[in-house]
Amino acid sequence: MVGNLFSLKGRLNRVLDNLTYGSTVNKKYFDKLKGYFPDVDFAKLNEIDQFHSGVTKILKSELRNEKDMLELQINAIELEIVSLDSKLARSLDMLEKPSGLVDKLLELSIEEKVLRDQLRFRDIKLTIDTKVGELSGKITDRSMASLLKIEKILNSTMSKYINIFYENKPVTPKIELSETRYDFLHNTDSGTGKAYANMVALDMSYLEKTYLPALIHDLIVFSNMEDHAIEKIVKEYSKSKKQVFIAIDKLGRLSIETQELVKKYEFLALDSNHLAFLKSWKKQR
Repeated sequence: MVGNLFSLKGRLNRVLDNLTYGSTVNKKYFDKLKGYFPDVDFAKLNEIDQFHSGVTKILKSELRNEKDMLELQINAIELEIVSLDSKLARSLDMLEKPSGLVDKLLELSIEEKVLRDQLRFRDIKLTIDTKVGELSGKITDRSMASLLKIEKILNSTMSKYINIFYENKPVTPKIELSETRYDFLHNTDSGTGKAYANMVALDMSYLEKTYLPALIHDLIVFSNMEDHAIEKIVKEYSKSKKQVFIAIDKLGRLSIETQELVKKYEFLALDSNHLAFLKSWKKQR
């Protein structure tokens, strides 16, 4: 590249010399020549000079074009040499300071490792997310299948008990289960007494079909219920092999058979003479 630069500069110098010293002969030199050679045909010399002058103009135009082209090439080469010198200087600087090069390489190596780890963790996360999604779907499917099975068992057992408590094809309740809630439906018969009977049927279903060890029903459960339904419910209580605790009053309105059944299994009877807390809270102090 440097040799090419010197060659171009040599050509440029020759072109400049030709432009500088290639002028035509003027009239002043002809007059001097006439003093020494009076017989010379100056008209012919002038004609030749005019021819040379025309040729010179053409050559000068071409020389100027070549000059411009050479200067552009020289400038381009000089700029490239400056750029290469700058790169070489930076390279030499890095060689003179190897710790900087090592630090840069270490930095790039760490950055590469971080990026590779991110890609690897992203792939792992994607795999895990896919597996979690699949497992979640399977869990949901199995959970819903189990809930539907439980729902079917409870509804079937409730229907059995309601048909025991009531005659003539009574309206049976229905329970609907989901992963986050449940709905207990009384359907078209939602009277207070029947609603409590439906609840008793549900509790009896739990007692029969699950590991529930005992059942407790308070007075309010029976307060609005028909007597014939209470009698059949008490009879079903007595058939259970698990413990059932109830609080009931006004036994006189029930059948003799039901009264005897309650008396048979009672463990505590309260009246005005037998108070639960040895004191009547109804009396003013």
